[in-house]
Amino acid sequence: MSVSSQITRLTNARDAIAAAITAKGVSVPSGTKIDGLAAYVGNIRSGGQPWNLLDNSLFLNPVNQRGNTSVTANGYFIDRWSVYSADESIRTASITSDGIQCGGAKVVRQIVPKEKLFGLSKSNFTCAAGKKDGTVVIITDSWTDSSGNFVFPLPAGTWAWAAMYLGTYTADTLPEYQPKGYGAELAECQRYFYRIKAYWKWIASGICASTTTAMIPIQLPKPMRINPTVTIPDVSKIKIVCGAVSPQVPSAVAWNYANDVFDIIQMEATVNGATNGDLAMLYFDYGGIIDWSADL
Repeated sequence: MSVSSQITRLTNARDAIAAAITAKGVSVPSGTKIDGLAAYVGNIRSGGQPWNLLDNSLFLNPVNQRGNTSVTANGYFIDRWSVYSADESIRTASITSDGIQCGGAKVVRQIVPKEKLFGLSKSNFTCAAGKKDGTVVIITDSWTDSSGNFVFPLPAGTWAWAAMYLGTYTADTLPEYQPKGYGAELAECQRYFYRIKAYWKWIASGICASTTTAMIPIQLPKPMRINPTVTIPDVSKIKIVCGAVSPQVPSAVAWNYANDVFDIIQMEATVNGATNGDLAMLYFDYGGIIDWSADL
């Protein structure tokens, strides 16, 4: 078989695959090479619905482990969505019955890690947001940060949902927004942030490794995206019980990771009066909190 006929066969195969992908509801830009079609195949969902690359995208029932209802300072708001603006007059975000209310354009944003982009540029994706009344807008002022991650900004106003799809769409051709479900959204969010908050509750148990060290492994619900940063907002509400010794606030806490996927994290607490080999238990007083963050 000649080289030219082989090229013709590959070209026809590329066109046929692109047509099949398009028939499933995923837009494929003209001129996409055959080895670039894999990313678009991965975007096909059941019923032809393209996969929404955003996490926590339904603002009528958002994942909100931090418990924020409104913010006026730069930082994370609900899970995976942060607030940033140098202009204090628009640096506001709040949860309402109609969704997230944004004080200004590009104030509320989600950083999508570059690993989700399949090596493609932002022009290969469509960003959109919708209101409770059915209004849909295409967002064109997204950007890529210095690390190569994609920054998805919400416009000013109140938004019920947001979506980022691989492919090119208009407000008229955009697939109908389909929620992933709260459980699926929570599982995605817990790779970036996880909070334990409890009231007078036993959290985990381990062993006293010496008279001054309690080692307590904590199983996280999902592997974290990267090695997380651990924060205890109020150490006085964290108590360690070593054998028959009365509950005590640890004088110091260190963290080690039991595996390479960051889903088992060992607390090493400095205590007094322990007996090597005794049971060690982690206990929260009223409103005890530990945060694990692998956010971008």
